[in-house]
Amino acid sequence: MNRCAFPGCPTPILDPSTSTILAEICHIHAQSEKGPRYNPEQNSEQRHSLENLILMCRVHHKIIDAIENLAEYPAQRLFEIKAHHEKLARDAGLTPQQLTRSQ
Repeated sequence: MNRCAFPGCPTPILDPSTSTILAEICHIHAQSEKGPRYNPEQNSEQRHSLENLILMCRVHHKIIDAIENLAEYPAQRLFEIKAHHEKLARDAGLTPQQLTRSQ
C-alpha cells in the first residue's frame, strides 16, 4: 500500500516519482543481542527472514525501538501490526505492481 506499517501512518515507503526508498527495514526481533526484542532462540536466517521484518517510516522505527516504549511494542504486537497491514493490502486487492504506487 506504499505506507508505513504503523497503524494510521500515511508516510510512503517509496517515493513514486523517483523510486527512492524512504522506509526503514525494522527487525521485529533484533538482529543483535543488545537490540530491542532480541530472541536468542532465533538463528541468523530467521532473524533476517521476511517474517521478522517490517517496513516503517523513520519516526515509527525510532518509536518502536526506544527503550521507554519496548513494553508497549513487544514482538507479538509488531507481528500483529504487520499482519494487519498485509491484510489491508490483500483485502484491497492490490497487485505487487500497484503496491509500488501511492495509495
